[in-house]
Amino acid sequence: MTKKRNEAEKLKKKVEIEDSQEEKEERKNPDPDRESPQKDPEDEVVEAEIVDEEEDQVVQEEKTEESPDRARLIRLQADFENFKRRTEKDRQDTIKYANEKLILKLVDVVDNFHRALETEREEKDSFYEGMELIFAQLTDVLEEEGLEAIDPTGEAFDPNFHDAVLSEESEEVPSGHVIETMRKGYTLKGRLIRPAMVKVAQ
Repeated sequence: MTKKRNEAEKLKKKVEIEDSQEEKEERKNPDPDRESPQKDPEDEVVEAEIVDEEEDQVVQEEKTEESPDRARLIRLQADFENFKRRTEKDRQDTIKYANEKLILKLVDVVDNFHRALETEREEKDSFYEGMELIFAQLTDVLEEEGLEAIDPTGEAFDPNFHDAVLSEESEEVPSGHVIETMRKGYTLKGRLIRPAMVKVAQ
């Protein structure tokens, strides 16, 4: 009985040794037909992040390749918007100052009309008074169209609006100021259409 038990124990140890050797062989030379063990979820996350990084790199490379074309497109759009703004401004200015040439011609008429009314007269009859009313009506119409007179007598000389034709010393007017306005200037809706001719103190 004891002999049989000893033989059974030896056989069991032999089987355990053979199983251990087989496991070692399998680890060295794994069987491709045998199913691979399941991957760790953390390993799958790492692999997914690597794939995302590769895709982002490809997209970035595509954007880099397209950037010159996009830059040209953006410049063209900006140039077109600027062109539209300039065209609209020119159109508005054309409408705003459409009567500039006509009004500039009428300014000379107003000057002559004004000089005629300033002529010394012995008495002012009804004809003269009628001319004064017509002159006032004419100037009112021109002012409604945006015409403003420039009479800078006593003001500082401004080359942007004044045209100095004479200069002389003056005790009453400071140096660099207008002594006399020899011909009025005019602006139309803020734009200078004729500078004032002035005499300036030295």
